[in-house]
Amino acid sequence: METRAAQHGLTLVEAAVVVGIVAAAATAATPGLQRLVEQRRLDGTATQLAADLQLARNEAIARNRVVRVNRDDAAGCYLLHTGPAGSCHCAADGVALCESGSAVIRSVSTPQRITLQSNAASIAFDPLHGTATPTATGA
Repeated sequence: METRAAQHGLTLVEAAVVVGIVAAAATAATPGLQRLVEQRRLDGTATQLAADLQLARNEAIARNRVVRVNRDDAAGCYLLHTGPAGSCHCAADGVALCESGSAVIRSVSTPQRITLQSNAASIAFDPLHGTATPTATGA
């Protein structure tokens, strides 16, 4: 009697079935994965903004100057800077531009599909107490 040698590996049919199952599982998981990625992106942006607001407060106290956080909706960024409201802007290439007498502390581009909204385009932090001005746009 002849004995058959043990088979090693997968047949083409077995491999095709495995690939089909993996493809079906990946297709089912894609919408959930996309929502997870968007949620992480939003969480990261919110955490970054909270840290930058704290940085603006600390810089106002350390520099003994008003420090502002300005939204620049057209460029999709926000800036921490000294000087008057609206004296600094984000350029298209990501570089911050300021008028004379103003200085950029930090420039942050927001990820696509995330828009920052507030009741004011600028928040000023008082150097004496580190508090934000009540109207968010005070001198």
